[in-house]
Amino acid sequence: MAHLFVYGTLRPAANDPAGRRARECLATESRPVGPAATHGVLYDLGRYPGLWFAGAGRVVGNVVELTGPQATFAWLDLYEGGEYERVRRQVALETGGAVEAWLYALRRRPAGAAIVQGGDWMSLAGPRSTALKPRVSSPSRRFHRSRT
Repeated sequence: MAHLFVYGTLRPAANDPAGRRARECLATESRPVGPAATHGVLYDLGRYPGLWFAGAGRVVGNVVELTGPQATFAWLDLYEGGEYERVRRQVALETGGAVEAWLYALRRRPAGAAIVQGGDWMSLAGPRSTALKPRVSSPSRRFHRSRT
């Protein structure tokens, strides 16, 4: 059994278009365990956050249980890219207890990035959405929906 702790664009309640496909894919390849938190500092890197293990901070997220970890990690490693490394850490479940979970942490401390106060990326999603800026489009294309 493999658990994954997600704290940014992959959280089930996230609504940014940039991570939509990855969230949908992860949802089909996992089962929700619940809200959780781990030690660290959460940085605002623009359209996504980054977790850095330092200090007594707390980072809020969700734990999911992966149904096919090998296949899921193959595409997640590509999605997260070289800026992050997959590590295994203890995370505290909101319902009590703790689990060992994989998560993606920054390889280097980001210079000049703001710290997300409270360690919850979703607290920024309302007033400062992680969504890409909408493109101006013609009326005929404005309501086009993708089939994928």
